[in-house]
Amino acid sequence: MRVLLCLALIATVALAFAQEPEVSSDRSPIRVKAGWADLGDFGGNFTAAAEYALPEWLFTAGWADVSSVAMSNGADQFTFDGNYWFLEGDYTYRPKHNPRIYVGGGLGWYDLQGHFVRPSQLTASSSDGSFGANVVVGFESDDQSFFGELRWVFGTSHFNDFDSDGLRAYGGWRF
Repeated sequence: MRVLLCLALIATVALAFAQEPEVSSDRSPIRVKAGWADLGDFGGNFTAAAEYALPEWLFTAGWADVSSVAMSNGADQFTFDGNYWFLEGDYTYRPKHNPRIYVGGGLGWYDLQGHFVRPSQLTASSSDGSFGANVVVGFESDDQSFFGELRWVFGTSHFNDFDSDGLRAYGGWRF
C-alpha cells in the first residue's frame, strides 16, 4: 500500500513540474480538508482539518478519529477509544515555473485523548501529547479552489510505548 502511495506521489510531482499554469492569487487563505490518516500504533481512520495557507506557510489545526483500536504492549491486550488532535506549522516551497505544487516540512503537536479498555473493564482515561515533524507535498487546481495533499508524520511518542507516525492523505477546498 505504501509503495503505491509513494508511486502516486512521484507521478503527481512529475506531472506538476511538466506544466506551466497561471495561478490566481485572489483566493482566501482559509482551506478545509478531509481524508485518511495512518496514525501508527493507533490505526488508520477519517481525519479533518482547517488550514490557514500562505504562499510559503501552512498552519493547520485538525482532528482524527481513534475508535476501538486493538492494541498490545506485550502481555496485555486492550483497545483504545478516543480522539487525536493536532496543530502543525509548515514551511513550503513552490517552484516558480509551477506554483500549483508545493513541498515542505515542519513541526507539530499531536495529542491523543481517550481511554484504554481491557475486556470487560475500563482501565484508564488519559491524554498524552507529543511533538513531531512532518513532510508535505501538495497540488492545487489552476484557480486554487481545490487541492490534494500527502503528509508523512514522524518522531511522535505517546504513552511511552506507542507512536502516531504515518501517512495522511487529504483532499480539500479553499474558500
